[in-house]
Amino acid sequence: MPRNYSKRTPSLRKFLALYAQDWVVTCGLGLLFYVVGHHISGFKRHFSLEDTSLRYPYDRYAVDQRVGARPNNRRFDCSC
Repeated sequence: MPRNYSKRTPSLRKFLALYAQDWVVTCGLGLLFYVVGHHISGFKRHFSLEDTSLRYPYDRYAVDQRVGARPNNRRFDCSC
């Protein structure tokens, strides 16, 4: 005996109710990213190599922390 399955077509109201919260969050995040990207400017500072306040502070122990060279100046060992 063949079964008669009726196709369920969700109504537009049910469809909107299911995805309304997702679209509200998506539009809210899009608006937030737009405001942050186009209307809020970060701290801007001119860069110069002669500006000593941008340099990393010198450590007097840095001389003892140097990395030594590998034997025979080989960077890669390809003896696979």
